[in-house]
Amino acid sequence: MSYGNFLLTVVHTLSVQLVLVESFIEMDFLLQYFVNYKLAPGSSEQNSTEAKSDEVYRNYFLNSLCFVAQVPNVALNGFNLFCRVKG
Repeated sequence: MSYGNFLLTVVHTLSVQLVLVESFIEMDFLLQYFVNYKLAPGSSEQNSTEAKSDEVYRNYFLNSLCFVAQVPNVALNGFNLFCRVKG
């Protein structure tokens, strides 16, 4: 491997890592935005059970989001495991 290829590989690796770090920072910002602003407690008209369920949803927002995102993946993997589709 020549010096130029090595340098190109190092620069590419660092740029990819920088993009990943920036995307994680942005994801954290978006998560905080949804939890603190969009899912913020509403008016005082809510009864205690609604307020409690909203608080539980706020606390487990990311867990719920990750679980729901994986359901189609698991379902299709299970389908592909037992049913062969030719195409």
